[in-house]
Amino acid sequence: MARLLSEDATQPALTYYDDTDGPTAGERIELSRKVFNTWVCKAANALQEGFDVSPGSVVWLQLPAPHWRLAYWAFATWAVGATVSLDGHEGADVLITTDPDSESAQDADEVIAVSLAALARKFDGNLRSGVMDEAHEISSYGDDFTAWDEPEEDTNALDARDDNTTYADLIPTTRWAGPPARWSPRPTPTSSSTNCCRYGALAAPSSWSGAATRRSTTNACRPKGSRLTRNREQPGHLGGIWCPHGQSCRYCC
Repeated sequence: MARLLSEDATQPALTYYDDTDGPTAGERIELSRKVFNTWVCKAANALQEGFDVSPGSVVWLQLPAPHWRLAYWAFATWAVGATVSLDGHEGADVLITTDPDSESAQDADEVIAVSLAALARKFDGNLRSGVMDEAHEISSYGDDFTAWDEPEEDTNALDARDDNTTYADLIPTTRWAGPPARWSPRPTPTSSSTNCCRYGALAAPSSWSGAATRRSTTNACRPKGSRLTRNREQPGHLGGIWCPHGQSCRYCC
């Protein structure tokens, strides 16, 4: 989320169309990255400060799926390092539901009542003592969030249909493997090498005549002294961005 916000906080993060039969039918909700993050932070602060939710806690989300409110409550639960339960969980620490009068809500120690309507300002109905009215109270929590504790990688992040997902599986670590293996980076340029702005000297195919297509000639991949020319007939042409190796220059420069 932090990376998405730094790139462009105004871009849409979530768009939801309500086509169900009910009072919210026909609603269209679009949340920008910044607004969605604000919802997540407020909900996470409510869980952490108001209900002492932390790694090891279980939050049962008894909300319709798919729904935009389910999305930010799930992200909020993960932000505090707790476990999201979608199918019911005996002994859940917090139940988040649209029906605070249900049997499961009566048995729960902590309950958050959620109104699905986008412009709701309070829950439509009477709430028993101790039940949090999300629509009325969530705005009082902060727009920024810092977790007090971090979950272990083997901590369950999601319990759904007897399928457990750990935090290690929820947020996998991926790394770029580098340029294609047939490209051979060399430590120093030679007369038969191309100059690459990212990887140094790369071996150039002997059949290359200097024709390539680039958006800019700055640091273009070509032998020293050669002139960059357009070649839109080259097989596999991708939007006018090619290097002499016959691969898209997104791998090279």
